[in-house]
Order: sequence, then structure tokens, then C-alpha cells
Amino acid sequence: MTREELEHIIRASGDITDQYEFVIVGSQSILGAVPRPEDVFTVSMEADIYPLQAPELADRIDGAIGEGSQFHETYGYYAQGVGPETACVPAGWMQRVHRIQNRNTQDRGLATVWTFSTSSSPR
Repeated sequence: MTREELEHIIRASGDITDQYEFVIVGSQSILGAVPRPEDVFTVSMEADIYPLQAPELADRIDGAIGEGSQFHETYGYYAQGVGPETACVPAGWMQRVHRIQNRNTQDRGLATVWTFSTSSSPR
């Protein structure tokens, strides 16, 4: 998945949930800190995502643009709606996030994504 594809997922997630802040966990979170990583880091076609303020809406994302959806069939990548319990995060994780905020994430307004790497060792 490329940064542009992740930004598309962010826009779509905002449309689906009417939320503006999302957390990306897992391998695609690298795209927050490194917008153009080496190809080996862009192999996955899914992004694990949940709305920061309303994680219970992640099921809507999964249903609308998840694996096997029309979105997936059309674009070749998809979102997996997850929850905060999906990742075991270290204390102070919000101080280590990377914000993705640009024209490509503002389809309906301000879209903010917090990404962090789950591979970091807890502090």
C-alpha cells in the first residue's frame, strides 16, 4: 500500500463514520513517519484503522471498505476496521504518533490520522 492509497482509505473512513481522527496500527503505520518507504514495506494491501474518538464505528469501516468489498475489488486494497485493543501499545504512545494531514485526507473537512508502530518496545 502506498501513502496515497492510505490517504484514500482515510477519506473513505471519514465519509463512512463522519469522524475526523483515526488511528492506523500495524504495518501500514510506517506510512505516517515514512511517506515513501522502500517497496518491501508497501506489500500489504490492507490498513488496520479505527476512529480515535469512536472506535466502536470501526465495524462500519470494515463492512463498507473491508476485505471482499466493492472498494477492495475496485482498488485492490482495503481497510480492516479494528479497535484499540488490537495493538498492545506502550505508555505515552500518543506522544510518538505521526500526523497525516493534507489535501488528500480532507475530502469532507479536516481528516487527521495518528499512526504509530506497534513494533516499538514498551517504555
